[in-house]
Amino acid sequence: RDRTARVRRRQLGGGRSVTRAICVAVINSNDDCVEILRMALENAGFVVVSAHLDDIRRGSVDLEQFIRQHEPAVVIYDVAPPYDRQWAFLNHMRRRCRCSSRFPSC
Repeated sequence: RDRTARVRRRQLGGGRSVTRAICVAVINSNDDCVEILRMALENAGFVVVSAHLDDIRRGSVDLEQFIRQHEPAVVIYDVAPPYDRQWAFLNHMRRRCRCSSRFPSC
């Protein structure tokens, strides 16, 4: 596969543009799941950043800062049992980060 196909162009002042790899954020509570997704996505040419769900819940990772710093095009978040708790946390993340477009639901 052509890894250069996964890029985003950003316009800068003066008509200049910068090309950089598309970033995907993975948020999960299972380290094995994060690593499997990381390997698959990096193999496909994406830049992958990750955060552990428990670290976000405890406050040791600031989700808003994480999103601002990495500017992911999309966030992969696994809604696992208990479903009601995970959906509630997903909705909390969407409201808190003011970036609902990065958290599409599938």
